[in-house]
Amino acid sequence: MLQPESKKSFPFDRPGKYRICVQGYLDKNCSERLAGLRITTSSSKDQGPVTVLDGQVRDQAELTGVLNALYQRHLTLLAVERLYGDQRFQLPETKDHQHTRDLQPLSTLRNGE
Repeated sequence: MLQPESKKSFPFDRPGKYRICVQGYLDKNCSERLAGLRITTSSSKDQGPVTVLDGQVRDQAELTGVLNALYQRHLTLLAVERLYGDQRFQLPETKDHQHTRDLQPLSTLRNGE
């Protein structure tokens, strides 16, 4: 099905930068098995350890492989974001709903506050 030119398309067969947040600890040595994504972990009294994976994946198939590997390790998925330069993907507002986020900013997660 063709989309109108005014709608932006996100190809699934091309590289993309992503940030993935999971509840729990993931060792940095797992990076190679997770598409080479950079792994950082922070901890807070309220949330416990939160691991952030970020970097470029080859395509949606590789992203799916990363997500499946996290699932197999029983890590709770908190967020997946597609990044554009220094900016995050923003969901468009619709007539029926306004998209809201109940996630903390990543700077808060990284600082452990």
